[in-house]
Amino acid sequence: MFQDARSHGLGLLGCLASLATSCAAMAQPPRSSVDVPASPASQTPGPNAAVDQAFDPLAQATVVEGTVVQQPRVTETGTVPVTAGPTVPIVSFGNVTLQVVAGQRWQMPMTLVNNSGQTVSPTLTCRFTNSGQVVETTRALLPPVPGGTRVSFTVYGPKTNLFVDHAGCQVDQP
Repeated sequence: MFQDARSHGLGLLGCLASLATSCAAMAQPPRSSVDVPASPASQTPGPNAAVDQAFDPLAQATVVEGTVVQQPRVTETGTVPVTAGPTVPIVSFGNVTLQVVAGQRWQMPMTLVNNSGQTVSPTLTCRFTNSGQVVETTRALLPPVPGGTRVSFTVYGPKTNLFVDHAGCQVDQP
């Protein structure tokens, strides 16, 4: 009888510990991420176009090795209400597009919103891909963004001699 009471007590303590851990995890604000395909205006013509007849983007095997580190210039574009909390991330993305500048680089212009009341220095990891295969991984180190502020900036990807059909970014910190 005493053994059963002890095992039930230990089981109850385990449940309480699990509940406390899950409540703490739920109190953490979610991290923001964004995933975008190439915009229609930046995609190459269809496979029947003369320019595409000698190139098969699915056969591309070239990748940029390592992680490219950037420090994008940001422009403050407005203010936002402070809404960060258990269900709203500290920073979030908006107006994200994947574009190509002919003869230069793939790029992702975007906005980032600091939903908190504190100044933060966001770090993003962005992956430029072709048919699900990573072509380039880029880490963007943003300067301090004041609380309740929206900023715009551009993350640059690989040169345009590499085909990219998709890109995604996630916030590593805060």
